[in-house]
Amino acid sequence: MIPYAFIKEGFDADVSKEDECNSYRNYSDGTLEKLLVNDEMKGFGVTLNEISDFFGLLEFNTAACENVSQKMLEKVRLIDKKIKELKEMKSLIIGSLDS
Repeated sequence: MIPYAFIKEGFDADVSKEDECNSYRNYSDGTLEKLLVNDEMKGFGVTLNEISDFFGLLEFNTAACENVSQKMLEKVRLIDKKIKELKEMKSLIIGSLDS
C-alpha cells in the first residue's frame, strides 16, 4: 500500500488500470523502485517528508551531489543530536537507579 503522503505528492499517478480479475493496482517499475527506496530510507529513520523532498530533488533534476549531500548532512546532525539526548536520558535513568 502506498502511504497517503506519496499519493498526495502524485506518487499514485503512475498507476495503470486496475486488474479486472482482482482489482489490484498495477504500478510501473519506476514506482515500485521508489517504494523500495522509501522502505529502505524509512528503516534508517528518514521521515516521509524527507523522502518526499529527496524524490522532489530527483524529479526536478536538482539532485546534484551538493544538494543531496546537504540533505544527508542535515540528517546526520539530527542523528547526532538524538544520540546525545539518548545518552543523557540513559545517564539520568542509571543515576536514578543508584539512588
